[in-house]
Amino acid sequence: MFDLEKLSNLRFGMSDVPKIGGQPGIYEEKGSQWFLERSFFRGFVYRNPRGKKKGLELADAVVLFDDVVLMVQVKAQCGRHNPMSWAAEKLLEAFNQLCKTHKSLVEGDIKKLRNDFYGEIKFDRRSYPNLIGIIILAHDSNPYIAAKLAPEILTAVFPIHVFSLKDFATVASRFDTAGDLITFLELRGDIAAKEIFSVQDEVGNIERMIPHAEGVLRTHMSPTSPEMMQKTLKAFEEVATGKLLESPEWKYGLSIDDMIARVHDVDPGLPWNKGTGRGSMEVARFLGWLTRNRRIKLGKRIISQCEAAVITDLRTKFGTTLVNGLPKDAPLEIRSTCRRTWPPHLSLSPFRSQFLTCLTRPSRVPC
Repeated sequence: MFDLEKLSNLRFGMSDVPKIGGQPGIYEEKGSQWFLERSFFRGFVYRNPRGKKKGLELADAVVLFDDVVLMVQVKAQCGRHNPMSWAAEKLLEAFNQLCKTHKSLVEGDIKKLRNDFYGEIKFDRRSYPNLIGIIILAHDSNPYIAAKLAPEILTAVFPIHVFSLKDFATVASRFDTAGDLITFLELRGDIAAKEIFSVQDEVGNIERMIPHAEGVLRTHMSPTSPEMMQKTLKAFEEVATGKLLESPEWKYGLSIDDMIARVHDVDPGLPWNKGTGRGSMEVARFLGWLTRNRRIKLGKRIISQCEAAVITDLRTKFGTTLVNGLPKDAPLEIRSTCRRTWPPHLSLSPFRSQFLTCLTRPSRVPC
């Protein structure tokens, strides 16, 4: 599997992997934001959003995806404090902060959030009925049960998940799509009533989740055949245990990732791209729900069809000739005999788009 630097350069337009150093706690905070970006992409992650009052943060990170809000608080241990005492103190602090974040969002105090790509986005509480809290503790310790150190967590009116930074890195690695990560958090929340989860042992927590997955899925899914249920459970187990990451076909899913990452990159010169350009968020959201398993299958199909695309003989009305029968890897020379005095109105972006469509039409990918 790729290391983080290689993944950052290869997978899609991710931000740079945070570097160790700087002000205490900043690296851990940026690292947590980067792990969220790994699953949701930059278009849906809001870093250190502004709170109700100027100079105050709403949270260390917020994710807005479809009808889901993730509210994230990160705490990093600096110094030689007793790890359990430190965890108890910071859990309560983070819990209180999440409650304030939740209150600000639910009561409509937050009207806008700023995003890397789309600038200020209006926040309408009615569009986000599902709010989930995440507390990330960056410290070394033996495994422990968060609710025993801070029982107040159990009183929250919204689900809260507690991870160590090391464990959250594992979660983000295995559940590296929005569809996978949100499903995991919802499953984890339901199973928490039946299993004891420990901070610093998420691999063990996941193993304890797997036997309960079928019962929870049957509760939430539409009636399905035993065969389909077993396929669903097998797919979840492959993702949850990290086996899918070891598949040589994992790379095919990058084609879908690339579509999501680049969908915001539109040509403002085209007449149909007028306005805010945020319609691209709808496309990214739709593709974002695709799980890693489905992205691999779709990506494999797309790439195989592109490789099998056939160039047919065609002479366009613009004087361009495309010739069939070329070897697969042979260079294709496209010559245009268009008149020298190109009419000014034909040099506009819409015409360029139509012209390129004409040139590429012979190489069709069958549906």
